[in-house]
Amino acid sequence: GEPPVILDSLETKKSNDQIQEFLNNKGYFKSSVKDSIVFRKKKKGGGKAKVYYKIDMGHRYSISKLIYQISDTGIAELVRSDTANSLVIPGAPYDIDRLENERARVTKNLKNNGYYTFSKDQVFFEADSTVGNKQVNVTLRIKPQKTIITPDSIIISNHVKYHINTIIAFFSCIK
Repeated sequence: GEPPVILDSLETKKSNDQIQEFLNNKGYFKSSVKDSIVFRKKKKGGGKAKVYYKIDMGHRYSISKLIYQISDTGIAELVRSDTANSLVIPGAPYDIDRLENERARVTKNLKNNGYYTFSKDQVFFEADSTVGNKQVNVTLRIKPQKTIITPDSIIISNHVKYHINTIIAFFSCIK
């Protein structure tokens, strides 16, 4: 047989928190999750417990507008010129997965346009849910390039855009 499963209230709390986090990530900011445990005793000692979760999702927030705040003018121009392909669309439900996909899309676009050392970690979003009417303003920001000279000094600069200077092609003919 299998060893008995013991009810762990910490695991119940952890599950509760994970459900709440999932709902927040999907735009249900004012949702609530409550757990309840029902115990049943067996005739030969011990017993069973079932955990129930009551979820009040509330209303899902939607994106009011996307704001770009990018200090690097070269990157700002590229990002703004590609807004037609953005996955963050006003009116769409707020969803962390959509923001993560947008981070990847922006990063790929920048790398394809010469910013080879650019990293997805340099793109981040801020969400302001105080707009009202169950809407969120989303701000896309891009961190500047940082170069650490010494532990006490950091140089902040624009990201480096690489260009192809010369292409040399070698052809060989085999007869």
